[in-house]
Amino acid sequence: PAMGEFVRAVAAMRGRTYEDHEPLHAMKGGVIRFLWMSLLGIRAATERDMEADRVRWMSELDSMRCELEEERRRRITAEAKAEQEQAWRKEAEVKLREEARLRAEAQQVAKDAEERSVAARLAR
Repeated sequence: PAMGEFVRAVAAMRGRTYEDHEPLHAMKGGVIRFLWMSLLGIRAATERDMEADRVRWMSELDSMRCELEEERRRRITAEAKAEQEQAWRKEAEVKLREEARLRAEAQQVAKDAEERSVAARLAR
């Protein structure tokens, strides 16, 4: 309404009627409406692009998070296997030492028995 009054006042100052200026006024309103709609369209397109980017980034972030979690699980599994192997090696080492000690003991017993049998033979 105020714009209409302004256009009428300008028209009166120039000695014309409002109807002479109406097409220009209507065109100006159309241009403003067109620019506003264009701006809204650009904004909507930008928001759609931003939403698509956000969705893509979130999916990439989720996939990276899953990869990191999987890597962490694999590392934990590998560490557990390494610890288990180390425990088995220690057990095997202890068993080997025990077997070697028993073997040495058996050899010593056999040697002692042989010496006693030789001594018994010599005593006869």
